[in-house]
Amino acid sequence: MTGWLLAVPLCAMPAHGIPQIRAGEGQTRVSGTSFRALLGAVQRAIGVMFLSLHESSVDAKKRVSVPASFRKALAGEDAVFLWPSVNKTCLEGGGQKLVRKLRRAIFRMSGEQREAFQDRILGRGRFCRLDENGRIVLDPDLIAHAGLNGTVRFVGVGDRFLMWNPASHQSRAERLAQVAQQHAAELDSLETDEDFDDDVIAADTSRHEERGGFE
Repeated sequence: MTGWLLAVPLCAMPAHGIPQIRAGEGQTRVSGTSFRALLGAVQRAIGVMFLSLHESSVDAKKRVSVPASFRKALAGEDAVFLWPSVNKTCLEGGGQKLVRKLRRAIFRMSGEQREAFQDRILGRGRFCRLDENGRIVLDPDLIAHAGLNGTVRFVGVGDRFLMWNPASHQSRAERLAQVAQQHAAELDSLETDEDFDDDVIAADTSRHEERGGFE
């Protein structure tokens, strides 16, 4: 499909199905399964974004529904990777792209530092498959780490999401609100830099992860 530009809003797909794209002369017409595959490729190329807050209940079988917007951000992946956060009483999660990024950061380390993160993230993390209703099953050790005893608060933070006990998250959020207020001017100054690019964010995140901070 050389020279063909996809111009379909990625967050405004109709609920009743995937539309057909009618191309002009000499171009390609895409519909149905082919369009889904193309859309998934485009979403993966522009990057995954988990955003906003959602709450969901853990049922008697330890199942919890992953928010629809988060499942959409996974661009067709049928599982999420969860691990006990290194420095917070919550779970962290994301898709395969995040796992690859974490693995690269960990393998740039050496010695006990590498071993510690291999154990904490790669060793204790696991892929949780999504069922037909968008639910995953939480293992007991993950539930215990985050204190998920009834309701889970999903917090999207860009390239990943966090799963909190709502009460634990609320107390942390109140403290972070004060930090945000103190640094609001700094954020405003960064927002005015039109040349600031996702590649800069990715490079900075990678450096941060090499130092062992998975915020």
